[in-house]
Parts: sequence; structure tokens; C-alpha cells
Amino acid sequence: MAQNLTPTLSKRVILLLASLLVANPVVVFLLTNDLMWTLIVPVAAITAVQFFAPRRRVAVALFNLITICSIFAHAEVLLIHGFPERVIENLYVIKSGYYFNKPNLNQSFRSQEFSVNYRTNGQGFRIGVGQEPSTWIEKVDWLVLGDSFTQGAQVEFEDLFSTKLNVRFPDKIVVNAGISGMGIAHEYRYFVDEGQTLSPRLVILQVGSFNDFMNVEAGMSSFTDQLMEHSAFARLLLHDWRYGDPADLPLGRWTEPFYPDAQANRDYNIFFKDGSPRQARDLEVFRENLVALNDAVSKSGGTLLVALLPTREQVVTQSFNEVTSRFGIDHSLLDMRKPNTLLAKLAGEIHFDLIDLLPAFERATGDLFFNVDEHLTPLGHSVIATTIGDYIERQQGPSPAVLLSKTLSGDRYPSPSADGNLVAFQSVRGGTSELFLGSNDLSSAKQLTFDGVDEAHPMLSSDNSRILFTEGAAESHRTKVILMNVDGSRRINLTSKHDQFGAIATFSPSNLRVALAEWSIGSSGQSTNPQIVVVDLLIGNRQVISKPGRESWRPVFSADGKYMAYISKFEDQFDLVLYDVIGEKEKRLTSTPFDEWDPQFSPDGKRLIYAARKDGNWDLFLLDLATGHTERLTSTIGDEWDPVFSPNSGSLFYAGKFGFLEAIFRRRLSASLSRNVLPN
Repeated sequence: MAQNLTPTLSKRVILLLASLLVANPVVVFLLTNDLMWTLIVPVAAITAVQFFAPRRRVAVALFNLITICSIFAHAEVLLIHGFPERVIENLYVIKSGYYFNKPNLNQSFRSQEFSVNYRTNGQGFRIGVGQEPSTWIEKVDWLVLGDSFTQGAQVEFEDLFSTKLNVRFPDKIVVNAGISGMGIAHEYRYFVDEGQTLSPRLVILQVGSFNDFMNVEAGMSSFTDQLMEHSAFARLLLHDWRYGDPADLPLGRWTEPFYPDAQANRDYNIFFKDGSPRQARDLEVFRENLVALNDAVSKSGGTLLVALLPTREQVVTQSFNEVTSRFGIDHSLLDMRKPNTLLAKLAGEIHFDLIDLLPAFERATGDLFFNVDEHLTPLGHSVIATTIGDYIERQQGPSPAVLLSKTLSGDRYPSPSADGNLVAFQSVRGGTSELFLGSNDLSSAKQLTFDGVDEAHPMLSSDNSRILFTEGAAESHRTKVILMNVDGSRRINLTSKHDQFGAIATFSPSNLRVALAEWSIGSSGQSTNPQIVVVDLLIGNRQVISKPGRESWRPVFSADGKYMAYISKFEDQFDLVLYDVIGEKEKRLTSTPFDEWDPQFSPDGKRLIYAARKDGNWDLFLLDLATGHTERLTSTIGDEWDPVFSPNSGSLFYAGKFGFLEAIFRRRLSASLSRNVLPN
């Protein structure tokens, strides 16, 4: 029909209707969900065909092209909306010749060997369940690069070797940028394009003997790559052809770099003693890119640490015998330490740090690789984390921070009991902050609230029978202060008036008084500045402590009850204030161009520990009340806040946020400092 088109009026009408059919506005809207494109695409198609209608061959060609595109678009819509279970999710975006995770993924991967949640933040970095996709990483301590073995899509986020390293060194911001298919050329390109903007002090590069020494040159993305990125229908058609199925392979599993063909082994198998010009070229390009990456890391102020991951055939004798027997490979043709020797030589020449993981894998017992998938099991990741962690600890010493939280997000405001045996804290559950009471190492914890309302800033009474906390969403500015028995009974609102609100309350040493920040909101919705108020729990008397009109927060009593500390806003920032309870006088302790927050007295009452935002992030400081001398306790690129002394030991509890890791930590004080903060 298309070949008989003529520029007559009737045929122009036919062309118009046919163009409208193939450039279906409904289909365009379902694909784009955009009204503008829904109008533009059909109009453009109709206009083009009508314009070229007098030129028969051009019109026919254009009409046929639009028809093919329309068929493809209709198939796309039918697949997405009619058979969503058949849609293969696109997990990656194409960057400058390499793939990276799509932002804000929330997928589940399942196979006969694993079931995994796979989530990313807005930058495409992998995160765990409960961690915030909105968290944006601008600077890191350690950047981990690698291929699918680093990406670890077969294990949960908590089981990744990068996460386990972060748990061991929790005061570091660690980001996993491993992506399936990454090679040294891609990794170098990624670092130059994006990685170096994170200013990593350490770049950990995982190199695998599997395939990192073959096909090293990174080509630009093809038309097929682009098509599969943007079309679910194309992914359905091309996926099996592009990626294959391990069940169709000779051994029913991936066996790279071993091949049934002798020439393929000479070209691509790094273990072959007698390589080929192709393999020699790959090794030359590998060295060039490794030199370039090492130089780029050094110029950005970091250090490169390469971790060489062995193949399964290097570790499991049965797997080695299986593949060589099936492929007819003479053992005498192989040098199973060749990549290890090669990288050791390069480390000496190029001057980067190298960890050969083969000895640790040989010593380990258990399944380090999945049988069919061939990637690392949680045990394999654990061995890598331990080996790299031991190496870093030998170089830098152990981390001064100990991670106490059992979840990796949402724990804050640790509040130890008077005897130091228990710790109250808040943690996110089901999208809201709830209260918990745990052992002093948080190895066990009991949830105290379950009502789906934000509850925060807990403090225990000295006999551990009652708990103070803030109820309500902080952003609403309409929070209440609640006093409750630890068993959940006798819940009392200490800010009970309809226009009265408060937050972050603390007990006096006698438990007979409570200090809190309190404010009111009038009928116009205007809020007064929070002031420090002390409530007598016996008679209900309320005494305003802080200066009228000045915004004040975070009151806390000294152990003897003679003093209070809080923060007040002077001009544009918060400073520390000391209040003499008996003399009813306040004294400004700090006057800095940055905020101080979260004051807490030392057990002997002679010092204040607090958080301050001196360098654009929150660190911990100690102030001697007699001399006014301050001592900085932390200097990380993350945030440390909510500090409190352990009542019976020379250590601190505090909360912190390091990239995606938001948790409660403990930090031991130096022996001299510990002696100076505990009561005599």
C-alpha cells in the first residue's frame, strides 16, 4: 500500500490517518508520561510525511521508518504494561564508555543460590536496607573500585567486603563503586571523571585473575548498549544473546579465563605460559592504565592499594582439575601464579601497595565462591575484608572508634544508665524513630515504643524505672516532652498545654526535676524562641533559666546538680553556657564563629564534652571548665555528635554519620584523660 502513494488530496488524507496511527499519541504518552512529547511526536510525524508526500520514494521510506518505530513502540508499551513480569530491569546507565549503577535502584535479585536486595542512592552507590537514598556523598576516606566481584550483587550490602571494612573502621566514609564489567581502563576513566572529585585518601582497587587481564582496552558503548539501556523490549530480545546462560556453558558455570579452544587460551588466559601477541598487547595496555590510575590517585592526594583476587581454579583443586580435564589443557602449559608474579613486579616498578589475596583464600575453609554463579559468597567477602583490614591496621593502627549499633542506619542519642550497664537510644523502625534499651555494648536491646510516632532523645532515671523522651516529628516544631515508665505505663506529657511544646529533656541527679527546651506557638502560627525551663516533678513548678528571647537548647545537669550546661544562640551561632543553679547566674563559655552543640558533663563535673562544627562537619571536643582550655578529640570528615561519658569507665558513647553509615559508637579515652574525668 505504501508504494502506491500519490500526492493527491485523498491519499494525503490516508497518509495523515496512517501517520497518526503509527505515531499513536496514547503510546507516546504511555512511554514518556509527558504531554509535551505526546503532542510533539505525532505532529512531527504527520508533518514530515505530509511534507515529503509529493516525493514518492522519500515519503514511502519515511512512512516505513515511522511504521517500524511505531511497531517497536507499541511492543514496548505492550511489554511494560501488559507483561510487567517479563520486563528485565535496567540497572545501569552508560557514562563515558563505562557502565554505572542507575540512581535510586530498589531491586531484588534471586537465583538458585542467593536472594538479595539491591539498592542505590542518588549517585548510584550501593546502600543497605534502611539507609537513605537521599544521602549524597561529597567526600570519602576510602573509594573501592572493581568489577562484579566488588559490586557483589549476589550478597546483601552488609556482607560486602567494603561494608565489612567500614564496620571495622567505622569512622571512615567508605564507598563501593564496583560495577559488573569494569576493567582497569574503565576504572581509570571513572576515577578521572568522577572518583577523584570525592578526594579519597585511599583507593582500593580489586583486580581479578578471572578477566581483568584480557580485552583490556575500553571501547565506547555501542548502539546495542544504548538501545538496551533505554528499551525494555530491546533488553528482552537481546539479553540472552548478550549475556548468555551459565547452564549452556560446557561446565554449566563460568570458567573465565579458561576456554575449550587452544588459541583462545593463548589469547586470553593469563595463566598460560606461552601467550600470544593479543595477550601481550592486553598486558601492555593493562600496565599503561594501571600507571595512569596510580598517577591520578597520587595527584589527587590519595594512595592506591591493589587487591589481587584469585580465581576459583587457583584455590579449589577440584575446580582446577575439572576445567583442565574438560578443556584438554595440559598442566605443564600453565603457571597458576603468573598474575600474582606479574602484579608483584608491577607494584615494585610503579610503586603502589599490593595485597595478594591468594594465601588467605588458600587458608580459608568453606565455600568462597558460589558454585554456578562463580562470584563471591559472604564468606569470600569476609576473607577479603579481614585480609585488607589486617593490612590497613598494620599500616595505620586500629580504629579508635568501635561500632556498637547492629543496624547501619538510624541509631542516635545514646544515653547510658547511672550504673553504666544499660544504654537507652533511638533507632529507626518502619520509617519512624522508636526507643530502645540495650546492654552497654548494644549486643542485645529491647524495643520500648511501637506506636509509629517519632520518639527521640531518651534519658533514663537513675533507678532505670522511668525514661524521658521527645515525641513527634522534629520538622513539625510541635514536639512534646514525655515521661514514661520503662515498661510503657504511666505516660505523662510534661508540655501539656495546647500551645506548649518542648524537646530534648534531661533528669536532675535527684530525678525530682526535669530540664528541657520549651516554646509556644500562638494562634497566628508564630513560634517563640525555645528557652531552658526546669520543671519540678513534685509540685509542677516551672522555672525559666535562660535569657528571655534568646534561642536555647540541650540542657544537662552536672552530677552534683549544682550546675547546668546548655547552648544559646548569640548572633549567628550557638555557644556553650554554664548556669550556676544555686547562684542563678549564667556564664558564656565559648565565643566561636561556628556552632557548638550537645554538651555533657564529665562524671567528675570538671569538663564538658560537646560537638562543634569547626571545619564544616561535626567533631568532638572537651572543655576544661576551670581553665577554659579545649581539646579536640576527633578530626574525621564524617560527623560525630551526641557525646556522653560512660559513668564507670574511661570511654565515650556517641553517635555519628559517616556517609551511609549512621550509628552509635564507643571510643576509649587515653589513660591520662580517663583519670581526669572520672570522680576520685
